[in-house]
Amino acid sequence: MLLSPRQTSGGVDGGVAAIPQFQRPAAAADRPANGFLTLPEVSADVAVRGQVRFHTPEAVTALARAQFDAAPLRARDIKAPSGIADAYAQALFKWFGRQHRPFKYLNLTFSMMDADTVRSEISHQYEAESFTGDAPLYLAVSSDGEGIFELHARAEKFTRAHPQLLATALRLVQAASWQTTWIRTPSELLHHFSYFHWDGDEMASDDDALEHLTECHGGDSETLQDYLPSVAREELRPAALCLPTKGAGRRPSRRSLGLDVATLEMLTCRRGVGRLCRELIRLRDLVRRGRERHLFDYAYRGNPVYSAAAMVWQNDDRIQQLFDDIYTFDWEGGEATMHMGFIPIAQKASAIRRQYADWQLALQTLASIDRVLGHLTISDPL
Repeated sequence: MLLSPRQTSGGVDGGVAAIPQFQRPAAAADRPANGFLTLPEVSADVAVRGQVRFHTPEAVTALARAQFDAAPLRARDIKAPSGIADAYAQALFKWFGRQHRPFKYLNLTFSMMDADTVRSEISHQYEAESFTGDAPLYLAVSSDGEGIFELHARAEKFTRAHPQLLATALRLVQAASWQTTWIRTPSELLHHFSYFHWDGDEMASDDDALEHLTECHGGDSETLQDYLPSVAREELRPAALCLPTKGAGRRPSRRSLGLDVATLEMLTCRRGVGRLCRELIRLRDLVRRGRERHLFDYAYRGNPVYSAAAMVWQNDDRIQQLFDDIYTFDWEGGEATMHMGFIPIAQKASAIRRQYADWQLALQTLASIDRVLGHLTISDPL
């Protein structure tokens, strides 16, 4: 069973049996003259009237009822459900829609899956057996592709306002993404590049990397020049960004979030950066409220091949080739999915209220990230 906002109430197997469609027999006048009907003998014990019921597993029914009792769902959001699972999915995704406007830069989808569907989605993975499937339903957070957004075009304007403004924006996005969902940063892309070309050493010198580059590219000095750390590092993650060495998976520190609120408030009066600074103040507060927790508390992480968005210094040929290498490596590894992870949907009232509070904060944080990306880049939205 898989339910998503695009699939509810219409053509969805919401955990219930589909009603078969039978072809109506031809009218008597259209049948051949020698056609006749033979009726079998039927026992008197067989009921002469049938009743069609939707068969939803008891565990899903109990979960949906608990959700309607404790969660902030609205009955009026439900339109002609095919069953109780579909009714719950409709109400849940309507609630999601009330928390934020459609994202312009983040590519994220949410869907509801039962445990068997999750198992099917991850069956090819080495760690699949660690998925216990204890909950009847799971919320899947997924991305089927990532937008690539350039930073260099507006960087000079931000630097004129304050040398640390762009770095602050990127650090806040990184901290917020750690609490919500994966977003690629220039630091992470440098990490990938070093893995492919410098034997994994992001801080490699030209001399240290030369041996590995020679093995990869032969003795072509012109090609080697383009891949030297002194050249590629500045193109992928310029030193002016002041970003951590690795962009993914590192737990952020409040001391690493860049400019403080007082400085950002002073910058709100600066022409051209005021709206960005106000949004950064809002995002900083959301990160503080998140208390360095994962607001999407995955029971199983899906090893996604795509992030929700990618921030790059400049979307040039080097970046395009790097993304090709990353995608090829991930897919050929045989472990990748398009899912960030799977969240077990809570069943007890106290856990339900806590989960919706976390989801609400996560969606508000993602909406703020989306707006920050709009201020940072001139790239077209999705």
